[in-house]
Amino acid sequence: MTVYGLDISDHSAEMVLLQKQRGAVVLDRFGSIELPPGVVTRGNIEDQQKLTEVLSALFDRVCGPRRGRIRIGFCLPETLVFSHVFRLQAALEPALAVKAAAMEAFETFPISFDRIGADALALPASGETTPVLYAAADRTFIDAYTATLREAGADLAFLDVESHALVRALVPADEKRPVMIADIGAKTTIVTVSEGGVVWHSASIPLGGNHLTAAIEVKLNVPFEKAEALKRRAGFDPSIDEGRVFFILQSPMADLLQEIRRTSAHFQKVSGHPAAMLLLAGGTSLTPNIVEYLASNLSGIEVRLGQPLRNMVLGPGVKPEDAASAGIFFATAIGVGLRALGVSRGPQLDLRKTGDITAQAGKKSFFSAVKEYAISLRDTAKRPAPPPSRGGSKKKVVIIAGIFALLALGLVGRMLWSIQRQLSGAAPSSQSATASPPAGPASVSVMVKISADTVSPQDADTLPSRTVNLQLTGSGAVTATGTRASGAAKASGTVIIENATARSFSFTATTRLLSKEGVLFRLDQAAAIPANGKVSAEATADQPGAAGDIGPTTFILPGLSADLQTKITARSEASMSGGSGTVAFVQAEDIAEAKAALVETLQAQALAAFKKALGPEEVFVPELMLSDEISWHGPAAETVGKEFAADLTLHFSALIVPEGEILKRLQAQMPAPGTLGPVKYTVSGLATGARQASVRAEAAVEP
Repeated sequence: MTVYGLDISDHSAEMVLLQKQRGAVVLDRFGSIELPPGVVTRGNIEDQQKLTEVLSALFDRVCGPRRGRIRIGFCLPETLVFSHVFRLQAALEPALAVKAAAMEAFETFPISFDRIGADALALPASGETTPVLYAAADRTFIDAYTATLREAGADLAFLDVESHALVRALVPADEKRPVMIADIGAKTTIVTVSEGGVVWHSASIPLGGNHLTAAIEVKLNVPFEKAEALKRRAGFDPSIDEGRVFFILQSPMADLLQEIRRTSAHFQKVSGHPAAMLLLAGGTSLTPNIVEYLASNLSGIEVRLGQPLRNMVLGPGVKPEDAASAGIFFATAIGVGLRALGVSRGPQLDLRKTGDITAQAGKKSFFSAVKEYAISLRDTAKRPAPPPSRGGSKKKVVIIAGIFALLALGLVGRMLWSIQRQLSGAAPSSQSATASPPAGPASVSVMVKISADTVSPQDADTLPSRTVNLQLTGSGAVTATGTRASGAAKASGTVIIENATARSFSFTATTRLLSKEGVLFRLDQAAAIPANGKVSAEATADQPGAAGDIGPTTFILPGLSADLQTKITARSEASMSGGSGTVAFVQAEDIAEAKAALVETLQAQALAAFKKALGPEEVFVPELMLSDEISWHGPAAETVGKEFAADLTLHFSALIVPEGEILKRLQAQMPAPGTLGPVKYTVSGLATGARQASVRAEAAVEP
C-alpha cells in the first residue's frame, strides 16, 4: 500500500512519495505549501481548522483532487518529543531493559505520564551496559495531529520522531563515524548526533533563519522582506557589500555555534569520541557561505551541506531543476518516506504506542508498575542455568539460585517500600506506621520536578523555579611542547589589527594579511575588532620557508575594499619567525591542558557567584549548572611558537532549587513531630538548557 511521507513545521508542510524500481529509490512526486502565521507555533497546533484546510490543499496538489483517502507517515515536531538513551545493566533482557528505561523516563522526563504516547528500543549491549532508546510525547499533541490528518483525508500509518527521519535522509548508510545534523528552519533549529543510524542526542533550540533576517532588519533599519533578500544574496560572504551583512549575522549565529559545541562536547563525554562531521539541512542551510563560516569556527569537525536526494532516481514527472532547488527543504519528509518504503536503517519508533510499563504507570499507579517489574526481576533471578550432567551439582545450583532469589526479593522489597513512600506525597498509612522501622535514624524524601518555564496550576508535581545566567572570561597561556625542524615549518607571530572606523568588524580564521615585503600571512583564529579599537591576533605565513622570517612590519588586508584598507590596518611589533631552523609548535594536548585549567578556574568563580545570587528559601545545587563555550581565543594546533596568550569565555546557567516549597513537602511526610536535618539533593534528570529538572530531596528526621 502506498504511504506518503509528511513533515509539518511552524512555517510550511512538505510531502513526498518514494517508490522502488529495480532496486533503486525513485522520487515519484513531491510538494509543499506554506502555513499562515500562527497556525502552528513551536509544533503546537493553534488553529486546527485552518491546518486541516491547508493540508487538504497540499494532498490535492500532490495526489490529485480525486485522491480519496490516503495513508501518511508523519513525524511529530521535535519540540514536542522527549527522548533519551538510558544505559542500563547489560544483564537485563531486552524486554526487561525497556521496562527499566520506562521507569527511568518517569523519573527524568518533565512530562505527565498519565496520558502519553511512547516507544522504546533496546540497542545492542556495549560493555557492561545495555542502551535503551526511549521517546515519549504528550498524547494531547498526538491526538490533535491524528485528528487533523483524519479530517484532511489521511490515515496515519506511523508516527515517527523528527530527528530520526533526518538521520535516515541525510546520513549515508555506510557512514561509520558519529555525525551531527543541524536542521536550521525558519524559527527553530534541531541539533542531532547519530552513530550507526541511532540518534544518541537531540536538542531543539528557538533560533532559525527568521532570527538572522531580523538582525539585518534591525541593524540596517530596512523592511523584513528586504532584509531577507540581503541575507539570501550576501549571507556569510565577507566579500559582498564590504561584509556588511556578514558582520551582522555573526552575532545571532553565536547561539547556534554554542549549541553545536555543547552537543559535540556532551556526546564526546558520554561516548569517549567526538563527532566527525556536521551536516546542514533546512532552508537556512542554503545561505551563502554558511558552510564555510561554520567550518572556520568549528575546529576538528567537517562541515557539509546535506544531500537528501543522493543516490535517488527522479520520477518521470519530476524536473531535475525543481528537485535540485527543493531537495534540502524536504529532508525530513524524505526520511519519513524512506521508512514508509522499508529501505531505511536505524530505529523505527512509533509514538502512537503506549509503552508497557509506561501505560501502567499512568493508568494504575507507578507502584504497581514497579511491582510487576520487580516480579519479572525475581523470575529472571530464579531462572536456572542449563542443567549439568550430575544430579548433585544440579541440586547445588537450585539451592544457590533459591538463595539468590531470596536476596533479590529482599532488595527489591526494600526498593518498593522506599519508592512507594517517596511517590505517595502523603503521610504513611497506619499499616506502615506500625511496621518495624529500618535500623538507623528516620528520614523522609520526595521526588519533585522543578521548571523555570511557566508551570500550569493543574501541574501539582512541578515546582516553579528560575534560572541564573552568567558569562565569565578567563585569561591564561598556552605553552607549546612540540618541536620540529623548520624545513616544512611556516613563520608566525603576533599582529595588531587596528580599526579606525566607527563600526566593529569581525574576521574569520584564514583572513589574509599581506606584508609590505609582499609576504602573505593568514589569521590563525577568528578575530573581532571593536569600532575605533584594536586587537592582537596570531598569524602564520601562507607558505613554509625562511621567506616568512621578516622583521617588524606593516600589513594590509587585501580582502577589504581599497577605502577600508586605509582604515583597517595591521602591524607586527616583533619579528615573524619559525621559517628556518628548529621551532616549537603547539600540540593539541597543549591546548587541551590550557583550556582545562581555565575551565576549572571559571567553574570555581561561577559556583561562588551563583551562591551569592540566591534569594530567601533558595538553594544552589552544583549538578544543576551547565556551561557552554562562547569563545576561545588562542593558538590552533600546529601553530609555531613557544607561548601564546589565550582567552576562554564560558556561559553558565544554573537552575535554582526552591527549597522553601520542598521543605513543606518533606515536613508533610514526617511520621512524627521532629526536626528536619540538612537536605541532601540528588539530580536524576536535567533538560537541555537547564530549565527543567527532576530532583530528589532527602533529609533525616531528628527527634
